[in-house]
Formats: sequence, C-alpha cells, structure tokens
Amino acid sequence: KHIFCGHYHVEKNAFQGNVSVTVTPSLFFQIEQFNSDFAIDHFNIAYRSINIEKGIIRTDVHYLTGNRTKP
Repeated sequence: KHIFCGHYHVEKNAFQGNVSVTVTPSLFFQIEQFNSDFAIDHFNIAYRSINIEKGIIRTDVHYLTGNRTKP
C-alpha cells in the first residue's frame, strides 16, 4: 500500500509494515529535517512526480534551481 500526501516542508518517505508514506515538499520553503529546533533549510521550490507502470511506482522530487520564492 502506498500513501502520497503533501505538502510538508521536506521531502520524506516513511514505512510502517507494508505501508509506505511519501510526502511532497512545499512550494515555498523547506525545513531542516533532522534539526530538533525549527530551521529553514532553503527556499527552492519543488514538486514530486509519480509514475506508475505495470504495478511499479517510481517517484522523484524535482527542485527548480534558480526559482526561489522570497520570504
């Protein structure tokens, strides 16, 4: 089973048993994923592509370099 959701301000995959959860990054800013305090990592916008072919799921995150939102 696969769950796709978004957005959160970080790209992330989590697994619990036979379920995978894939989170899409934000179109505004990304946070530092492993920092215990809130911190902005960068302001590059991104999107996630999802391709399903013959029962195989492939997903990629694409950051649009040079395209930056301003705080």
